[in-house]
Amino acid sequence: MHQPPSGDRTPVPPPHLPPESHDPYDRSGRRQRRTAIVTIAAIVAVLAAGGGAYAIGEAVRQDPREVVVAYMEALQAGDVEAANALAFAEPASAIPAPESMDDATPLTSFEVAEGYPASLRNLADEVIDGMWFDLTFVVDGQTFEGSVMTESQGGWWATERWSIREGLAMEVRVTTPPSVLSIEARFAGATTTVTTPSVVTPAPATAVVYPGVYALEPVSTPMLEATAMPEVVVGEATWITLEAAPGEQASAFAESTAIDGIAPCVEVADDDYLSCDGLTAFSDAPYEADVAWALVGEPTATAGADTWMFDVATTLVATYVDDAGATVEQRFPIEAAVFVFDVTPDGAQASIGWWERG
Repeated sequence: MHQPPSGDRTPVPPPHLPPESHDPYDRSGRRQRRTAIVTIAAIVAVLAAGGGAYAIGEAVRQDPREVVVAYMEALQAGDVEAANALAFAEPASAIPAPESMDDATPLTSFEVAEGYPASLRNLADEVIDGMWFDLTFVVDGQTFEGSVMTESQGGWWATERWSIREGLAMEVRVTTPPSVLSIEARFAGATTTVTTPSVVTPAPATAVVYPGVYALEPVSTPMLEATAMPEVVVGEATWITLEAAPGEQASAFAESTAIDGIAPCVEVADDDYLSCDGLTAFSDAPYEADVAWALVGEPTATAGADTWMFDVATTLVATYVDDAGATVEQRFPIEAAVFVFDVTPDGAQASIGWWERG
């Protein structure tokens, strides 16, 4: 083995170390660059698809105000399904039915103000944060004010999803006048039974609708005549009381109810006086004479002081033999005040008070 000369301090160079192995076919760097390019292109495509407004469905928007504008445009077009698609409701019955505006006239114009952050508490006692937007809208020439709340449904940047959390769905309650228990009526594309409210059973919502002009068409029957309302303007929660008057059958009902109520008592009476259903009549028959009481003639029913009040008149006759042996017929004009209540399309109840006319 070769040894360096004695005293030579020249270091021996270290052996050459080759660079770290490199695979000339490794394309991972190219794949990373390509992925980045595709991702950026996808974002650009999303923005371009909706002009920067929305890309995937109506509820995907960058600006919650644009959701409100789209919602109001759907209402202006009378497109209930499009408006519902932008809205969130709990429960589902809180949004109008798709056919509710089939025969209605929608709002004609609207303005949406800038939004502001706010919150509300839902039915589960949860606090929901969102953006509120005050707005005005016109229905049949009348200007109304309202507010709409939007809530983020998730997503990021251009794909963030917003929906209407609190919209312009409004309850309309249609009730009957006090004497009428129920009426069938068509409103907002559906036929429903309209009832009269009470402390125990408040009137339920007849329909949930969006702003517009609706027709209210009650069904008249021989018992009652209900007044139609061809133009009901709805721009806020609305309470309507139908007008209903007695039909031709109502007076006949009052008449027959009054006579049928007193007739059995009259037929069995045989004293010199009669007392039936509050009616008292005294004949001039001799003491302990047999007296036959009867109702004679055709009763008549006329309109009373109240809409559902009737005056029923007839004649009461007492027949007896006087002290001279002659048969006597003593007549008593009588009258009843009949108050008809709890009226339905097919029937009713009545309270009756009889008295002798002087």
